Amino acid sequence: MSNNSHQSGQIWPPLQFDQISTVELIGEGFLFTEGPLWNQAEGFLLFSDITGDTIYKWVPPSLLEVFRRPSQCSNGL
Repeated sequence: MSNNSHQSGQIWPPLQFDQISTVELIGEGFLFTEGPLWNQAEGFLLFSDITGDTIYKWVPPSLLEVFRRPSQCSNGL
């Protein structure tokens, strides 16, 4: 077994963040996410769930919605 094995909900090895960074859970149930893209002009984040064949749009502080489905298994934005 690899030294990089982990349990659900944990990151291994633990990541180090600077004092001004925060990590926030914005959703659950995704299969394999990738390719975050922040749209500064309109204030939203897009990311792909490759296996789920969906692109999601997150508008802070809490709106998460489907942006495109099917996404043709988009793997980066």
